[in-house]
Amino acid sequence: MPTHYEVLGIRRTATKEEIKKAYKQKALESHPDKNPGREHIFKQVTESYSILSDESKRSGYDMELDAKMAPKYTTSKYGYSASNHRSTMNSAQREQFKREEKSMMDKIFEQDKHFMQRVREENKGEREQFQTWVKNQARVFSGEDSEENRRRKEERERQEHQEKADQEARRRRLREIEEELHQQKEVERQRRAREKQLERENEKNYETQRDSTLLQLQSEHEDFLIRRKEIEEKWEVKRARQREKHLQLFKTEMEKFRTRA
Repeated sequence: MPTHYEVLGIRRTATKEEIKKAYKQKALESHPDKNPGREHIFKQVTESYSILSDESKRSGYDMELDAKMAPKYTTSKYGYSASNHRSTMNSAQREQFKREEKSMMDKIFEQDKHFMQRVREENKGEREQFQTWVKNQARVFSGEDSEENRRRKEERERQEHQEKADQEARRRRLREIEEELHQQKEVERQRRAREKQLERENEKNYETQRDSTLLQLQSEHEDFLIRRKEIEEKWEVKRARQREKHLQLFKTEMEKFRTRA
């Protein structure tokens, strides 16, 4: 990650005027209104300037850089260099060296932590003032206070209001369409219910009429059978009489024939 000096493109020995000049140049080059898509660079430039333009913040930041760039191991009280003479220590000396080294680094980090916290607390008001100034400068650079931008803002607000009104009208129309569809479905459901009811009534009437017709046909069939039986009996009696009559005539003729003979 680049340092704040590298972000502004200056040396660590740069003066306030050089820092201010570099900031203005970088801010103009990376401003979102002139170069869209470089907002993160503009934020880095603004953050770097807010730290390097303040003496206390800059000194604290330089201390952090020095701590990061310092050699990892230093010479201990035994006169050994950790990088070159660690192999000459015995195990007890190594353990002692590690404990002293860790204790010393913890103290340094703790002092740096307290120092940076004190600097942040002391410069909180200055930071807020600087952030306000940066916002004002950004607004000046972007021309937000101009009449044209105010007109564009009003036009944008008017368009947004119109879009919201159109969306509300579309939602209202959709609700009306949904209500109409619901009513049509209800009417269709009632129509189908009536048709089913009428169909059930027609089936019931058909079954009643069918049963009545069957009963009537059964009664007529029974009457027909009775009448046929009566007719058959009459014809049987009539045939029996005719047979007797013919038999009697035959006997009479035979008697006449015998008498002649």
